[in-house]
Amino acid sequence: MTSCVVTGYSVVTPLGNKVSDVWDALASRHHAVKRLPYVDLPVKVAAYFDPDQYETYCNPFISKKNDRTTTLSLAAVSELMSGTEGLEPAGTGVIVGTGFGTVETVDRLLKSKYLNGSRFPPYSITSSMGNSTVAQLSIQFGFKRFNTTLYTACSAGTNAIGLAYRLIKHGYEKAIVVVGVESAVSANVLESWASLRAASTVDDPDLACAPFSIHRKGLVAGEGVGAILLESRESAATGHRPMLAEIKGYATNCDGVHLTQADAQSQCAVIREALSDAEIASHDVDLVSSHGTSTPVGDKCEADVIRQIFDKRGGVVPVNALKSQFGHTIGASGVLDTIFSIEMMQRGMILPTIHYEPDPELEINVVSELTSASLSCILKNSFGFGGNNAALVIQKAGGSV
Repeated sequence: MTSCVVTGYSVVTPLGNKVSDVWDALASRHHAVKRLPYVDLPVKVAAYFDPDQYETYCNPFISKKNDRTTTLSLAAVSELMSGTEGLEPAGTGVIVGTGFGTVETVDRLLKSKYLNGSRFPPYSITSSMGNSTVAQLSIQFGFKRFNTTLYTACSAGTNAIGLAYRLIKHGYEKAIVVVGVESAVSANVLESWASLRAASTVDDPDLACAPFSIHRKGLVAGEGVGAILLESRESAATGHRPMLAEIKGYATNCDGVHLTQADAQSQCAVIREALSDAEIASHDVDLVSSHGTSTPVGDKCEADVIRQIFDKRGGVVPVNALKSQFGHTIGASGVLDTIFSIEMMQRGMILPTIHYEPDPELEINVVSELTSASLSCILKNSFGFGGNNAALVIQKAGGSV
């Protein structure tokens, strides 16, 4: 077996399309949440791209033949590959993690047909099929190795990293580009969130998404993409690429109990298995990059899990939740959180959880200000609808391998 290292990453989000710019926005307590243009929806806010912003970030990949998730992914991976010298695309795999996939295209085609009487165009199937994004990435960049798409709701991005980690660790692949992407801020999806009573009922963008806070009222839908390059230590060394971090452990499981209600026992189990895979103890973890969706029940369950896992450190170990600024980007969230976990380790700073007002029932240490810290090991949690849970252990690395 070999080590699985991170040698590059990129982002396209409503907070910016450069990692350094997004870091500055996060550190300055900016967020992507704004009011929606729909007047007749019960959901009033989301974290989404302005039209001009989307066009600027995603040209020249915008095409009526591509779903919005495909366009975002092409833009992110183009940025990633531009900074990755010596990587052989034909020897590289690609995995996409997403929750809703190409729902934007399906939405658009159905509206065009049933509201305007238009016929379905020839590209209807190829732009809306579940593997459209990963296929277009392979075609555009010449990736010819392992190729798949994971649909495990909110844990999809974390599972995509975990699957790549296992394939590399056990010698099946040398390099894999992992993409976590979501673009499902449509009227139909937003109304569905409201019908499920999962969406935030707060109309003020500055208060709507408040993970672990006493005034949390539900999730805020978000869109964006993160792309990350994972390699074996040997592949990175051969290409003289810097080792930014190491994926040390991973686990995934399923509650097998309910489609939407979290199960603390399964969440504890997946974290313990990831720590065991990394061969570390809970006291070695310096920060929990939480799932933290801002839902009353989900955040309470995760807080209980953190206290169980860390025992006496349960109220001390630092916890942060970047969904307070990105919104809930579903399949993209695990990859975005991993990227900025690595940035936090590199910079020696914990990004804040904004809009936070302590909930005395939770009894965890949520970091609400930009805080200096020595970070060597971060636990990343992701808990998805359908009961799919995933956890990563990310370890700091320095210099070149």
